[in-house]
Amino acid sequence: MPAADVREFSALAARLYRRMRVRRPSRLQGPDFKRRLHFRRILRRSLATGGEPLELIYAGRRRRRPRLVVMLDVSGSMEVYSHFFLRFLHALQHRFRKVHTFLFSTRLEEVTEALAARDVEDALAALSQKPMGWNAGTRIGDCVGQLVRSNGERVFHSDTVFVILSDGLDVGEPEKLAAALREVRARTRGIVWLNPLLGTEGYQPLARGMSAALPHLDVFAPAHNMKSLLALERLIMI
Repeated sequence: MPAADVREFSALAARLYRRMRVRRPSRLQGPDFKRRLHFRRILRRSLATGGEPLELIYAGRRRRRPRLVVMLDVSGSMEVYSHFFLRFLHALQHRFRKVHTFLFSTRLEEVTEALAARDVEDALAALSQKPMGWNAGTRIGDCVGQLVRSNGERVFHSDTVFVILSDGLDVGEPEKLAAALREVRARTRGIVWLNPLLGTEGYQPLARGMSAALPHLDVFAPAHNMKSLLALERLIMI
């Protein structure tokens, strides 16, 4: 991958972080929010102007940035995409404090610590040593179920958005995937499934795994280029 593309990933992650950091809800709580001033914050802000309250601040709850739990499919059918996504996830993790990243094919492996390496090539070198079953088959239901059982209490919260990057070509049992996603949905803010094949003209989510997953998703969107990844900002604010 050209160095310019790596820099673009970093810039994209920074842009997502800035947008989500300053975003506020479009509507404050209650019909009379315009008349409810937040006096404590007004006084605190006025210290910078010699005690003169030059800015009015209204009461209302800010929307917190969500925590992210990301699962990336590194099976054989995702080979052309997985290294592209790994570089993006490395950049994302270095901008967001609350990101847990997992890789999966026929088994699940957390790689949050490995992606913490400052240099993306060092991170990828560390990942290459993990017995991930690279380019093997995919058992998405088994891996999501393992995530819930082994790490659910630690990584899933009411403000968590669960993101799956996969083409949905599953060799496992669709019923297991549906049950696992149902459990995740009950614990989190929502589920976003990013499928690179969805950006292909004429694609239909007819694979058994993808069909089983669809009823439990909040967002089903393409992820095949930089533009589609930029849409992640809007998608994870569900």
